[in-house]
Amino acid sequence: MTDSVDRFGIEIEFASELPDITISEITGIALSRDDDTYWNIGADQTASDEQGDGFELRSPIFSIFPQEDLAFRLKSISKIGWITPTCGIHFHFSGAGFNYLSFIDKKEFLSLSQKLYEFGKPSPERSQFCQPHDRTHNHKNVCLREVSDSHWECRVFNSSFSLPTISYYFQKMLGVLYGFNV
Repeated sequence: MTDSVDRFGIEIEFASELPDITISEITGIALSRDDDTYWNIGADQTASDEQGDGFELRSPIFSIFPQEDLAFRLKSISKIGWITPTCGIHFHFSGAGFNYLSFIDKKEFLSLSQKLYEFGKPSPERSQFCQPHDRTHNHKNVCLREVSDSHWECRVFNSSFSLPTISYYFQKMLGVLYGFNV
């Protein structure tokens, strides 16, 4: 992919009482930690609750929202897992449409972060994992952060197994991000 193409990824947190290998076997989704070329599942303890361990479903990198693939994965995960109050959805993005984020001043960045935070309305239980902003914009638990050079993450949304909800969050996030650069 070229830098002129905007690229995305999704992480959807959930909990399950099953071990990761069993989740993988039942759903047919591979276990992995650092591969963005295929759907995979990894541990995420922030999504745990009293009944189960936390995990996250990770998408491959995409430029067009993976409607059908995501629907299929959500259906299989929802049969063996659940959403806890601390679960979130994280959208990753990079590309020419977001280059401006590296150059806006601190006040504008805080304004953009606040808009996303107000739109996402993270649950109170997620507040320690999704703060409106910090002074450096790269702390892991802020709603909008630069993960690495021109690779960004928005972690303001509460988790869901609902494809229409996830798609809505994604479109609204893009509206805020693309609209801010007009």
